[in-house]
Amino acid sequence: MEHSSHNLLQAGSQTAISDRMRELLARAAQDHVYEQRTQGAVLDEIRQRLEGMEWLLREVRERELGGLGVALEAITQRLDDMAVRRPPGRRGWPSTWNCCATTWTRSAAGPRASPTG
Repeated sequence: MEHSSHNLLQAGSQTAISDRMRELLARAAQDHVYEQRTQGAVLDEIRQRLEGMEWLLREVRERELGGLGVALEAITQRLDDMAVRRPPGRRGWPSTWNCCATTWTRSAAGPRASPTG
């Protein structure tokens, strides 16, 4: 008789385990669905923000870069004009920028610097 009650406890235990496993599986499935929905909402928001940034980038490209191209063209033209109008005898940097240049000469006492000018 004791042996048959042991079998009943095992059978009841198996049913409880199966029910618990079903509950856990159902909860895991619900969690998975919730996570997918949440991730989908986050991805939609990211997509919308990227579309807005792409639109702004397109606007900047059309407006600002066109203006920069015109400004660079004007600067290039001014530099070309300045190169053509350079005074005769002047090459490179203006002489006032060479105010601190020195020439090294060698003497019996050793090298020494003398200002150029």
